[in-house]
Parts: sequence; C-alpha cells; structure tokens
Amino acid sequence: MLKNWGLEPQKDVNLLQIGRLPDMVLAIAQKKVDGGVISFPNSLQAEKMGVKTLLDFAESGLDIPSTTVVASRKYANSHREIVLRFLKAYIEGTRRLAHRQRTRHSRAEKIWRGQRPGASDDNL
Repeated sequence: MLKNWGLEPQKDVNLLQIGRLPDMVLAIAQKKVDGGVISFPNSLQAEKMGVKTLLDFAESGLDIPSTTVVASRKYANSHREIVLRFLKAYIEGTRRLAHRQRTRHSRAEKIWRGQRPGASDDNL
C-alpha cells in the first residue's frame, strides 16, 4: 500500500509493531505514532477519540484478506514443515476462492444478459 502512495517502507516511514489493536488506537489518539492499520470494532473507538480515517479498505476496491494468520516464533521454528504446508494450503484456498468468485460473477452477468452459462460468448 505504501508503494502505491509513492512511499518507500523503511525510508519514508518507520514501521513499528505496537501490539493489540486497542493499543494501536490509543497510540494514534495520543499522537505517539502518526498512523496505523486498525479494523472494526476498534475503528469505532478510534472515531470517538478523534482519529481520522485515511483509507477504508472496504471502500478501496482493493482485494485485501481480512484474516491474519499468526504463529509463535517457537512453534513456527519447531514445526516448520507443518507451518509451510498450512500456508501453502491457505494460499491455494484463497486463490481457488478468488477464481470461483470471478467465475460466479461471469455466469451471473451472462444470465443477466439472457445468455445460458456455458453458451458461446459470441453474442456478448
């Protein structure tokens, strides 16, 4: 996202790990940091504290996963193969889901235009 805005991570901005989302909201509201990524319901608390939204991912048109996958460093180091297999499966599942959604949209559009799904696209 930073590169999309013409910024270079580690050059134009300092990236910090703050902790839990409520801690991030508090750090922004107290002007200890200039910004951060927060999500609902913490965004409601942030608004009440006067924090301004710069970008709402839900309205951005960007396809951004809304789930964070975490593991402790100890577990990841001691179960490396399991973690790698899980991540590969998670990525593949996300890819398949995205493909399925594109296919559904295409089929829905054909039905809306009065064309049977699977029929030739020559009439589009």
